[in-house]
Amino acid sequence: MLTTTRSLALAAAAGLPCFVAAAQHDAVLDRVPGDTAMVVSISNLSDVLDGAQAFAQAAKLPEMNMGVGMARGMLGMPGINATGSAAVVFSSLEGLDRGGEDNVVLLVPVTDYGAFAQGFGGTGDGLESVEFQGENVSMKDAGGGYAVVGPMEGTVGAFTAAEGAWAQHQAAMGARGNALAGDHSIVVSVAVEAFAETMLEAWAEGAQQMQQFAQMGGQGDQIGGQIELFDQVVKNFARDGERGIVAITLDGRGVSLDLGANFKAGSELAAFFAESNGAADTFAKLPGGEFIAAFAVDMTGAGIRELMNNMSEAGEAMNQGMPGMDFTQFMDNADSMAQVIGYNPAGLMGGIFPYTTMLIETANADALIQGYGESVAAMNDQEANGMLLTSSFDDAPSDVGGIQAYGWSIGMMPDMNDPNAMQMQMMLPMLFGGGANGPSGYVAAADDSTVVMTYTRTGDMLSRAVSSAREGGDLVSNELLAAQAERLPAGSFMLGYVDFGTIARSALPMVGMFAPEAAAIQVPDALTPVAFAASAEGGSMSFRTVVPMDLISTVKDIVESFDNGGGGGGGGGGQPEF
Repeated sequence: MLTTTRSLALAAAAGLPCFVAAAQHDAVLDRVPGDTAMVVSISNLSDVLDGAQAFAQAAKLPEMNMGVGMARGMLGMPGINATGSAAVVFSSLEGLDRGGEDNVVLLVPVTDYGAFAQGFGGTGDGLESVEFQGENVSMKDAGGGYAVVGPMEGTVGAFTAAEGAWAQHQAAMGARGNALAGDHSIVVSVAVEAFAETMLEAWAEGAQQMQQFAQMGGQGDQIGGQIELFDQVVKNFARDGERGIVAITLDGRGVSLDLGANFKAGSELAAFFAESNGAADTFAKLPGGEFIAAFAVDMTGAGIRELMNNMSEAGEAMNQGMPGMDFTQFMDNADSMAQVIGYNPAGLMGGIFPYTTMLIETANADALIQGYGESVAAMNDQEANGMLLTSSFDDAPSDVGGIQAYGWSIGMMPDMNDPNAMQMQMMLPMLFGGGANGPSGYVAAADDSTVVMTYTRTGDMLSRAVSSAREGGDLVSNELLAAQAERLPAGSFMLGYVDFGTIARSALPMVGMFAPEAAAIQVPDALTPVAFAASAEGGSMSFRTVVPMDLISTVKDIVESFDNGGGGGGGGGGQPEF
């Protein structure tokens, strides 16, 4: 009997590969009932293969490339519509972990159903059984240019591919789900109620195991608060979710993946994601240069602001925040913020954060600085996770290169009897540089509505931050970053980039102390950063991650280098060429 895996193999044989390029989904979803438990809709089959082949060749995956070639041959079979859209339809998720063959059918686009059925040894007359890879499958003509194919005769016979369901899918997927269907070629739409019970049971079991491991490691209270917070998120999603969405595109540029959801009208989560404003304008004010990570978030949307306030309050109630720091008040005064963690030429032991710049847009710059100063001062002599905090904030601004700036610092002294504090003490040099026991820097108003903050007492960094805030920063002019920005949704309330090339160059010298083969690895001078963005619209949300092809290829080569002994003759593979 065919399992779901074999059903998907049949889909590939019918010309439905699993990696695709962007196209339309409305034609096939118009024939899938809107209340279907799960549907994997796949767009233009010819474009599918083009994208899959480009990815396989760029990533140097010969086996995948061979599979694409076989699928392309299948598209030449009589009767198949090579440019049509298709779908894998699950009427229920029950038994999916055991194969789920009772509940699955395929909608295959055809130009001539009779020729299609005869290609599998059928007659093309009514519901019939044919052989595929030694197993019996059933098929019938759905009309309108589609064939229904599946492992179970009763399921195929009962499936009705009537027209008119597209509007139901549009309403169920919501604004962001529909946007994803326009951006991606594979879209998985799942009814939350179909998997909510299973999700809650799996989460409860996983949470219990995490709590047990945390208690064994002496971190039960700390991890317990995080588990409690995530428990609330999972339960709220199960309560308010209508459809969960996964959308993906693979092509020669890499991988673009979206995770999204549409929430029930009138629910709490729908209100959180009713609307948002874009963070790109704030991001555009960050200074340029080599960086580890950079992000921006816009909090002017009422629902987004309430969501972040709720998360902040929950974190503080579970002792996840810094004592004395009122993040809720801070966010109430901030409209948007952006931060860039710059590259430290001294590497990891020089500290990750000394080259960090933050920018905050606000209705009142002076009020935000005053509130921040009060919070920093309130941390002094507080304890957090076994650390004694010693903080300071200047009573009055000083002239730093012509800029009126306040100095601030937060020191952390470990309680030698607390194991968590000992771990933190070991991390401090890596976070803030050798000899530093915490962050320090300047905060200043660039204008009446913009505040900048540095994590080092260097006047040059402060000057660059203020200049970028006033005149526009040059981080957005980074060509590799700009290429990724084009692949992110417009109007995202949060966006960011992580440069793994910079991270690797910072980390490899330290890794080489423990793994000599790492010394032979050469990282390209410039790698395209990973990009991500979160968007909200009409009670729905999505989170996109874009992984570039040059990073995929580099990671693949690095893994092969380690497997071959790092080019030192251990496996005869030689040093990777980038």
